[in-house]
This record gives sequence, C-alpha cells and structure tokens, in this order.
Amino acid sequence: MTNEKKTSLKIIIIFYSILFVFLLMFAEIFLSIFDREEILVRGDDPVMVYSLIPEKSGTAMTPEYRVNVTIDSYGMRNCRKPYLNLNNSLLILGDSFSEGWGVDCEKSFPGILSASFPDFQIWNGGAHGGSLSYYILRSRYYNDIVKPTHLLLQIFDNDLDDLDKIHEMITFDSNGFIVKANPKGLIFIPPGKLSSFIKNLSLFRFTKRLVSKLKGIPTPIKYYSTGREPEEATLSHEDAVIKYGKLEYIKNISEEYNGQFEFYKYNKNTMPEAWKSKFSRFELYLNQFYSEAISKNPDIKIAILYIPAKEVFAEGGIDGSFKNKSGKFIRRDINSLETNNELFILLKNFSSYKKVKLINGLNIYYENPESLYFPGDAHLNSAGHAVTADAVKKWILEK
Repeated sequence: MTNEKKTSLKIIIIFYSILFVFLLMFAEIFLSIFDREEILVRGDDPVMVYSLIPEKSGTAMTPEYRVNVTIDSYGMRNCRKPYLNLNNSLLILGDSFSEGWGVDCEKSFPGILSASFPDFQIWNGGAHGGSLSYYILRSRYYNDIVKPTHLLLQIFDNDLDDLDKIHEMITFDSNGFIVKANPKGLIFIPPGKLSSFIKNLSLFRFTKRLVSKLKGIPTPIKYYSTGREPEEATLSHEDAVIKYGKLEYIKNISEEYNGQFEFYKYNKNTMPEAWKSKFSRFELYLNQFYSEAISKNPDIKIAILYIPAKEVFAEGGIDGSFKNKSGKFIRRDINSLETNNELFILLKNFSSYKKVKLINGLNIYYENPESLYFPGDAHLNSAGHAVTADAVKKWILEK
C-alpha cells in the first residue's frame, strides 16, 4: 500500500470515528431530553458492590403507585436529615421493603419510626436488590458513620436466592467468610465508577430496553425524571385487586419469580443440594453479620425483621399444596406456616441461640394480608408499613 493510500485510509478512519462519536453524543443529548426514564438511583460501588447514588431523585411509578424517591448525601432514603450527635441511633439494613418501595418516605416503616422517635436517629440503609452478603458489606461501610446503638436486619424470602447475585463480586476467605467487595466490569478506575457512568447514560438504557423488547423480555420503567412522568392515574387498592386479582398461591413455584421461593417445597430431609448450600451459606453469613456487629459494639441491641412472600398467606399455601380433608384449599394457621418454612426455622433458632429479637412477619401480616401488600406487586403498601412500624416500635421500647 502506498503512502498516499495509507494517509487516505487514516483520514477516512479518523473522519468516521469522529462522525460516530458525534452521532453518539447527539443520541445521548436527544435521549436525555426526550427519554422520560430517570437516571438509575442505584449504581456500582467499590466497597459495597452497589449502592444508592447520593443526591439522586426520581419518581418511581407503576399502575399501583407514584412516589418520589430522594437519596440523601449518605446514599440513603432517610426522611429526616441525620444528626451525628444523637445518643440513640438505629441502623436498618434490608432490601426494597426497608427502602420503602412503592410508598412515600414518610409512610415507609423507617419513616414512621423516624417521626415516632425524635430522640432517635433512624438510618434507613435499605436498598433494593439486597441480600445478606450485601448487608455485611453495607454494615461495615455505615458502622463508623452511624455508630448504631440499635441494629435491625430485615430479611425477605428471596434473600436466600439473592446470595448468588453478587457472589462473583466478593472476595472470600478459606472458610467462606466475606472479606471484601471485589467488583468486576468495565475498566473499574476506580472500581465501579466507569460502569456506573455507562449504565446511567440515556443511550445505554434506551438500547438495553430496545434489546429486551426485541427479545420479548418485559422491562417496565420504574423511574422517571420528576415532572416528566406519564399522565396516568394511580389505581386504588380496590381497583388494583380487580386488575391483578386476589391473593392466590404460586401455580408453579419452581418457575415463577425465577424459582426464588422453591425452598418452600422442601424440608431439611428432602432439600436438594443446591438449596442446602444456600441455607448453609446464609447461616454462615448470618453468624458473620452478628459477630462483626457485636465486635464493634458489645452492647448493641439487634433484631431481625422477617418479611415473608405474600403468597404464603394464600388459600392452599404458597404452592397450593395445602388442603382440607375434602380437598378444598384453605389457609395454613400460624403454627403450620412456621413449621413448614425452613428459613423461618433457621432465623428462629439463630435468634434464640444468640438472644436476638425476631420480629415475625408471619404474625404481623397474618390477619389481613390482602390489605397489607400491593395486589400486583410483591411489596408492602402503606398499611403494611404501618403495622410493621408498630412491631418494630415495641422492640425499640423493650427494656
């Protein structure tokens, strides 16, 4: 190839490279103006694998709710500005239930607690997508900031399955204990920052939604820029029941919800190895979580809040296998719910052995579960958060 041809080829490559970058920039600007989806409120984090992004806000919206989500400078959805000089502080660690998914901040159980205890600093460390391994990393990060006198660990039924979500982004020691976060992805300089930047680009999110749509994967938009939300009416609870149906069991517990609640099919003797492994790791992390909390503050007051999947309260039980002698679906009583739930049994035994308070959601929500969960969503509604707050209050006030 002659020098002239080489020069021409270089010019062509440079020209199209510049054109390509220009088109990407134009697409990003265009989508950032006209695409209504809010920048993600959760991003990658080098210490916790991922976290809520400080100073972010948006409107979380589905047919059942329309709420503002504002993340403060600590990366939390706190309803009241934290003060670091209070003698009493409660650190709540949990998933979207603690974050207050679907309800206004003041109506979430952390928000209600904050209003109920003005002399207590309530730190809402809940973040959607959480799991027990994640809570250990999150507890380490916030412990020195919060210096909690009280610690509430919220567990949901899918926390067992979610252990694997960030398994590849954590370093473990030879005994299986969590050492530190080890995020992987696109050229982490520093870890997590570049990937967070890319994931927050309008072009990236638009492309991801487009690919999912072409593949037939449902991708409902959750967050919108405040003031740019679709003009859609929010369903009342009664209308949501009509739209989504009344509470019923999971027809195929091994497939629906990606099989997250399949462990309900088994007891300790019939459980397959895959689930046995999850339970073993869960118990290991639970002990690590407790040991690290006690080592920081031997006098700390700890409670576990257990929130079950709403389908456990359905007629027929969570998988539709519970019937009376005539073959009719009936609801399990409290004792049956507790003795047929290996996760609850693990938490109960752990709490008894460590003398940790277990706040039992099976009791809290049993009387009228349909009024406490969203009909079309897995989460608690404002009524559910209110009864949860009442149960946590009792623990806080215990001598």
